Amino acid sequence: VELHQLDADSNDYDFLLSLLYNMLGNATMRLRDKALRASRLIVTVQYSDYKDNTAQQKFQPLDTEIEMAPILRSVFERVLTRRLRVRKLTLCLRDLSADPQQLDLFSDAGDPEIAAVSDAMDDIRRKFGGHAIRFGRAA
Repeated sequence: VELHQLDADSNDYDFLLSLLYNMLGNATMRLRDKALRASRLIVTVQYSDYKDNTAQQKFQPLDTEIEMAPILRSVFERVLTRRLRVRKLTLCLRDLSADPQQLDLFSDAGDPEIAAVSDAMDDIRRKFGGHAIRFGRAA
């Protein structure tokens, strides 16, 4: 679970989405560190009047922010339904499963370039901190 309390309430769509992308990067790094994959993404928005709105989506088990970014954007568009400013964002990755020890013969094993980029980003985050490198849409 990633939680971000905004310093000042905001209704800037791009700013809020960039915060969510950063939160997703941190969450997926922890997933990969524990050799886990998530198959449900949940976003909760708390508005300035303290009312919450939640949306979620199920998908095949994934562990990289590159693969989850389009899902995050879709869920965010569904959860942001009011014209009020947002006070707090919560991102939750659920339905966790362990990486399979043996690959399935007929499954799509995923793009090795995505895995390599994710591993490189994780190494940079570990060495220089979470804000040293960000997913392109979060900058």
